[in-house]
Amino acid sequence: MKKFKESVALQEIEKISGVKLILDKKLKIDSVCSLEEAEESSAAFYQDEKYEDEFLKSNAGVIFIPEQEDVSQLPVRNYLLSQKPYESFLRLVEYFIQNEEEVKIGKQVHCFSSNSCFS
Repeated sequence: MKKFKESVALQEIEKISGVKLILDKKLKIDSVCSLEEAEESSAAFYQDEKYEDEFLKSNAGVIFIPEQEDVSQLPVRNYLLSQKPYESFLRLVEYFIQNEEEVKIGKQVHCFSSNSCFS
């Protein structure tokens, strides 16, 4: 799990990531992580059925999911519908990292070939 100093409202994440928000509990997100590690202030993503158990059990405050998912058949929670959930999730990660860099100039950030960045 990667926690950040700043928290972001779900409506803002919708704009940052270019996705559609389903539901909204006026929640703010301050971390990104896997479905298993997630807590109410976390964002996670789901796009592969082999992780369905983790998806259904996740405590994430919001989950990026494929836009073709039938939300009416899913547990009631906050979803961000995306054509490419992982890429949309990475846009949020990049947003958090950029804002942290503005505060901590000189902090080293590591980006991997999968385009994910963590400090």
